[in-house]
Amino acid sequence: MEFYSADGKKTHIPLFPLMALMLKCAVFVRDSVNVGSGQGRIMSGTQSDQAVTTSHLDVSRLAQRLKSGLRIQVFVLLGLAAVLLLVGSIAAKSSLLGGLAVFVPGLIFKMVTLRKLGGDTAAFLRTVTLAEFGKLLLVGVLCGLIFVFVKPLAPGYFFLGMIVTMVVGWGTLMRAFS
Repeated sequence: MEFYSADGKKTHIPLFPLMALMLKCAVFVRDSVNVGSGQGRIMSGTQSDQAVTTSHLDVSRLAQRLKSGLRIQVFVLLGLAAVLLLVGSIAAKSSLLGGLAVFVPGLIFKMVTLRKLGGDTAAFLRTVTLAEFGKLLLVGVLCGLIFVFVKPLAPGYFFLGMIVTMVVGWGTLMRAFS
């Protein structure tokens, strides 16, 4: 796979450093994503005037589940790339880049929002809203940069990597809140 710099020069992007980058992301998730206060509880269900709730979820347990979900995304994406190596290296690299275009903004989103988890509800909702907007903007920018500067790129496999990463993320998110 070739990458075109701003001055038009070609650079080769090898596959294994991309895989190493994904493994470093998994280690980074394990070591660096921290919860804000860790003291609060998330309440869901119908609430009356006395704040009676139907269920409580411990913030630190939720944070651990979200971290494990990020690691699962990394390993599923690496597995997809390994399987796509049978199709070709361009397919594997394209799927890795597509997965990274979704994973990195999602990682930043979770890092920002987990710090506000368990604290003031208004501040948390404001943070989530801004982080979601930033995540969507970053996904668009990364996709644009990849499509402009990375040649050759297999768009079908790029979007396959994106979709698989998103679906795994949704699944782990549903598991975290169950």
